[in-house]
Amino acid sequence: MFIYPNPIQTNAIFTYSVEKDGPVSISLYDFSGRLVQNILQNETQHAGKHEQSIYFNHMTEPGNYMLVIQTDFKKAGLRVTKE
Repeated sequence: MFIYPNPIQTNAIFTYSVEKDGPVSISLYDFSGRLVQNILQNETQHAGKHEQSIYFNHMTEPGNYMLVIQTDFKKAGLRVTKE
């Protein structure tokens, strides 16, 4: 998993790999565990590398967040910073 640029002003590209075909969800949480934004929700994707555009709107406060990707088989997080 990789996101660039990081820190993020408004837009970023999230690159990741999926091991098996199946549903993928990507969500952004603040560090208190509150859901800030659903980026992708249960979208079926094939195994392999993927890129997802991420847009932070003007309502998203500057600070640190956790970008979480979840499949039927795995869940992982990546710390991101919004400027």
